[in-house]
Amino acid sequence: MPKKENETTLLYKSFFVFLCGVANRIGESLSYTLITENAKLVAWARTHGNDIFHWTDVKESDGVFEFSCEVRPSVSPKKALSRKLNQETTVLIWEAREEFKK
Repeated sequence: MPKKENETTLLYKSFFVFLCGVANRIGESLSYTLITENAKLVAWARTHGNDIFHWTDVKESDGVFEFSCEVRPSVSPKKALSRKLNQETTVLIWEAREEFKK
């Protein structure tokens, strides 16, 4: 299957929206680390990936790169608790799917 233009960026934007949704529902920050030795993905992570995730730490060891960030909730603790009590995984999947369509 041929790769579509901006496919990696679209996929990771959707993933970031998903992570934000999870952080908002549980009311806690999440840590995410992208680990790769693929040169094209490293180049992407340094540019477009940084625009999405705003990496807080980048490490390299023997050609293996680790790009790390923290995804913080953007809702109040009270709202997060309410969402936590009523959360549904299907809603999170729907939100990510809708973002991917953009």
